[in-house]
Amino acid sequence: MTTRSYDVLGRSVAVAVTVLLVAGCSGDGSSGPVTSDSATTPSPTADDASTDLILDVPIGERSIHVTCFGPEQEGVPTVLFESGGGAPSDAWDRVVDLMAPTRRVCSYDRAGLGGSPAAPEKRRTTEDLVDDLEATLAGAGVEGPLVLVSWSIGVLPLVTYTDRHRPDVEGVVLVDPRPPRASARFLAALPPPRKGEPEPVRIWRDEDLGSFEHDPSLNPEHLDITACYDEANALLDPPGPFFGDLPLVLLSASGTPQAAFGDLPPRLRKEFERIHSEEQHALADESTNGRYEVVSQSGHEIPADQPQAIVDAVEDVLAAVSG
Repeated sequence: MTTRSYDVLGRSVAVAVTVLLVAGCSGDGSSGPVTSDSATTPSPTADDASTDLILDVPIGERSIHVTCFGPEQEGVPTVLFESGGGAPSDAWDRVVDLMAPTRRVCSYDRAGLGGSPAAPEKRRTTEDLVDDLEATLAGAGVEGPLVLVSWSIGVLPLVTYTDRHRPDVEGVVLVDPRPPRASARFLAALPPPRKGEPEPVRIWRDEDLGSFEHDPSLNPEHLDITACYDEANALLDPPGPFFGDLPLVLLSASGTPQAAFGDLPPRLRKEFERIHSEEQHALADESTNGRYEVVSQSGHEIPADQPQAIVDAVEDVLAAVSG
């Protein structure tokens, strides 16, 4: 069990995410590594469109756990879920349960999470994550077209994968994303260190935006989070909307600002809330066909709190694709 998730926007929501991670790692054990026999399980055939897929895809001396459920339909995109930081793929279970009767949905555990052993590298970035994802989809026989759905920090591999595979990506849903430009703005908004400063301010500067984003040993994926942000920003910063005219829905959790920033001094809290809102809106504007939507009565864990909101957003994107 991890006691801290790098997916959160501030220490105050770490407990909620820890509960989510514990729940995701419990159950019948199906998320654990499987034998080499399972790793060679054939992918579903075109004539067996309703076949579920549960396997570990070999990547060198390790493997990536991937699952796909629901019917394959010619010309209809597969929905691929990208989890938040520290969250295994079963964080999406409530969404998958709602969608699988009618849609082909796939999710996977990134290295170091759920049923996927950690990668041997001590430092990894988004490029490494997407290398793994490409190998996983190829090994599982998952082909485009795709609608990509990411949660929180999962927006980072989503951006890189989209850049590498634009012809295959037909739509995007961003679930309460952690905008890659936000951390630098949060850090710049903090006052200089001073004796007797509020402890939440020190924690944000030294830990949340400091050691935790710079030290890969502090997260199970060995991610250099600052480098991941830099990679995403290098793709997002050039002029023009990164996603072009792809159908895009950004879901912003109504409860995230209070949970993440509520213990900061009032003036600083308002500034952090402003930055968070501006940067999420900016992500939605990375498509000329983008929409920003607030999900009420939800914390950061929208996949658990309001799964129907995600289903509705995905269906809207699929409708736009087919239309």
